[in-house]
Amino acid sequence: MEGFTVEIFYSVALLIVAAIIANILYTIFPRIPLTFYQIGCGFLLTLLPLFRNYSLYPEFFMVGIIAPLMFNDGRTIDTGQMANAFAKIMSMAVYLAILTTIVIGTMAHAVMAVIPLALCLALAAIVTPTDSLALSSITENVTLPKAVSGALGALGGESLFNDASGIVVLSLALSAYQTGDFSFSQGLLSFIVNFFGGLLVGLIVGSLFVSLQSFLVGKSMDTASVIVPFSLMIPFAIYLISEELGCSGILAVVAGGLIYGINQSRLKLMATNVRLVTNATWGILSNLLNGIVFVLLGVTLPTVIVAIIPLSSTLILELSGLALLIYLTMGVVRFAWAKLNLVKIHGDRPSTFKEAFLIAVGGVHGTITLAMALSLPVTLAGHAFPYRDQLIFVATVVILLSLIIPAIVLPRMLPAKQVPNQDSFNHHRSKMVDYSIARIKELPTTTLADHNYVIDMLTSQKKSKRADKKAVRDLMAQTHDIEIQATTEVLSNDTSPNSLVTNCPAESPCTRLLGGAFGNASNL
Repeated sequence: MEGFTVEIFYSVALLIVAAIIANILYTIFPRIPLTFYQIGCGFLLTLLPLFRNYSLYPEFFMVGIIAPLMFNDGRTIDTGQMANAFAKIMSMAVYLAILTTIVIGTMAHAVMAVIPLALCLALAAIVTPTDSLALSSITENVTLPKAVSGALGALGGESLFNDASGIVVLSLALSAYQTGDFSFSQGLLSFIVNFFGGLLVGLIVGSLFVSLQSFLVGKSMDTASVIVPFSLMIPFAIYLISEELGCSGILAVVAGGLIYGINQSRLKLMATNVRLVTNATWGILSNLLNGIVFVLLGVTLPTVIVAIIPLSSTLILELSGLALLIYLTMGVVRFAWAKLNLVKIHGDRPSTFKEAFLIAVGGVHGTITLAMALSLPVTLAGHAFPYRDQLIFVATVVILLSLIIPAIVLPRMLPAKQVPNQDSFNHHRSKMVDYSIARIKELPTTTLADHNYVIDMLTSQKKSKRADKKAVRDLMAQTHDIEIQATTEVLSNDTSPNSLVTNCPAESPCTRLLGGAFGNASNL
């Protein structure tokens, strides 16, 4: 047992290291989307014996990855923008998602009748959710049309709710497969109980945690060591409580995140530094979990392929064809939905062909889709879960297609985003600092010491945040040469320090360095 625990520790640590390396590579070569670096690092991990035929517990993905990610999405979403775009969100996250699930599930079962309809619906529920973060990483270097940007801007709300609804549908589909009996009325009732029950539990439990946090703040216990761990605990507690009550833990986490975010957006007595630390911690955790999921994609894909190849020599091609058909079908459904003006990006005016096409291509799939696929149970009633590897493979190919095709198509259809000029940025920042300093000097109520302290802090903002490494190296090399030259002349010729300064060319580094150093020494 001890060796098993150590093995899990090492594997998770290596997954984190791989995610960090992917982030480093992305900062060096940002033209390639981050997700491809993460997948590549995961693929390289399979070269290690530890990651051959590697898999984590499926239950871990729901509570350990999906729950905190969904909570953070709910916590950070702009509720004002979500309210304004509520009609678009409902159109794409509920109506379009339900239609897509039915169409994809039915089509997949028709193409591969060997896979039961319940599992085809489970596959459809897995591949339907969109990923706003993955889309942002692809479109960050291009300029989207305003109308399309507004529609896809609502994608944060769309992905938040269709992720949750997709997880509920997945749970119902798996339940129908396990029991072998599916009743539409019973399924609808279960969906309503899971959906609205989860939201209700999340609202109630989330409000209790928010009230408890407000109590801690009111008692001056709002230190980072208290509030940050407290906020990290909330999604896990909400998820487990809701699941114990027989409701959707994911929807409860979404509702709890929304309540927490609304409370955070109000003016409270919590210290500013605690807010900053909390937001930074959640940002790091969210990015790390997203990275780990895509690293796991790179780790899992070779394992799944190795498991599928012995079943049939052509099965890989058949499943790849099914994945391509699913991706194209989802694109056609999204295109028709936008072209028929069911999303109303222009109000009553229909969308143009280009706008509808961009919305179709913008249906990028990512973290939640993969996490849902990997959350499929390994065993069922003591036997291996049927078609698990096949479903994971199809979902993986759909994810890759949804990442690769927009990365190729969008830069060719849209103009590149204008990158701010660094000199212009520094100029305007300097102007802002000068204006702030001038206004501070006009304040009559503060002491001179306070004036000077704030002015010094503002003046430091005018300096470049990143030194020119080449210039620093050149300056250090010149300094080293001058030091050797000066020391040699002092030892060999008994030259005074002042004569060394006078022999250096005017305004040279020698004059500035030696003059300052020996000038200070002569005052001792």
